[in-house]
Amino acid sequence: MKNKSGLQPTEYKVVVKPDEIKMKAGEIYIPEQIQEKERKEQVFGTLVAVGGNAFEDWKEPIPGVGDRVLIAKYAGIPQKGADGQWYNIIYDKDIAAIVEAGVRKDLSESDQPDLAGDGKYGNLRSV
Repeated sequence: MKNKSGLQPTEYKVVVKPDEIKMKAGEIYIPEQIQEKERKEQVFGTLVAVGGNAFEDWKEPIPGVGDRVLIAKYAGIPQKGADGQWYNIIYDKDIAAIVEAGVRKDLSESDQPDLAGDGKYGNLRSV
């Protein structure tokens, strides 16, 4: 996967392209403030660039460019890249998991109880 973002992370940082957020709900456009909130809450994405010291103290498995990853909610800095797409610049430690094919994207449909009580990402909080 080629880095088209124009963003080259330094040291322990990485660049993740978050999954696309919905711009419309049915025929209603979602306001920019809500889209911004959704961008900050996005937890799934694709690793597109890695800083020089990223993952140097990690043990296996180590995520690589092109891997789908699960990142900490609200992690990093959302930044628009040179290609007009949104990216998150995060620390390598904000990557919680490498996501294998077939993993559900919508965590709110989990069979586990929502211990936080907000209806979102309950299965992450119950671990």
